[in-house]
Amino acid sequence: MSKLFIHTVLLFLLCKLSFSAQLYYMYSTDYKKDENDNYRFHYSNAFDNDEKTLWCFEHPPGGREEIILYFQKTIELKRITIRNGINPKVNKDIIAGGIKEIELIGEFSKNTIYLEEGLLSKTLALSPPIATNRLIISVSDVYNKESDLICVRDIQVHGSPDNLIPSSISKLFRQREHDSKFWGKWQGGTSEGSYEKFIFLGIEGNYSYIYLPFDPDLKGTKHNGTYRITGDELILNYKNELIRGRFEEIGSAKPKLVIEDDRFKGIYYFEP
Repeated sequence: MSKLFIHTVLLFLLCKLSFSAQLYYMYSTDYKKDENDNYRFHYSNAFDNDEKTLWCFEHPPGGREEIILYFQKTIELKRITIRNGINPKVNKDIIAGGIKEIELIGEFSKNTIYLEEGLLSKTLALSPPIATNRLIISVSDVYNKESDLICVRDIQVHGSPDNLIPSSISKLFRQREHDSKFWGKWQGGTSEGSYEKFIFLGIEGNYSYIYLPFDPDLKGTKHNGTYRITGDELILNYKNELIRGRFEEIGSAKPKLVIEDDRFKGIYYFEP
């Protein structure tokens, strides 16, 4: 086996690892719950490059549904493809309820994609690209607003690197269903304007802790590490030591994370 072949394989694996690590976590304002399969219409289905799976949601008049994507570092979104879906309840085409407008909202820019009625797919090249580490894909208008279910077959986002979201993302949500409800930003909030604390729990078992003091003369803290979840307990690896926290009121509108260790001490609320 040649050295060139080995180096090529290693380079490919490294590229795959760096690619899959781009997306930190994602969150959606809504998806249709199915009593037989919690992930049948889950928002992660929109990125799995499988047109048989759907992201479906109930769309009230004037409502907006969003998928928010968080990346570990700034990405450049250069091209996006939107594929409309079929309402599985009535088994008809796009007239049963399809996307008319989708907005792409980055840190400093907003682009709108218009899909003509009856059009199942549209690709938009972005010039200049959207540079951001937080991208919102927002459904701003739909056809047949009386339809009780709107579905998207697929969303493909390309830029730097090429495909910004791994096609295995839906499988990852299913495999780690217990953990997935904890993925996102937990905010320690502010105390009389004195500080801000955040813990970000990523989809690949990585976390970031950020402490920002209000006083500019005080030094802030940022730490990255790995974590695991056992039941309702969060275990953070901090410099080869373990910091433990517990999740409370998970089923409520304001779930919280309590950490009593002085290094990360605080009450954190889920803020997607």
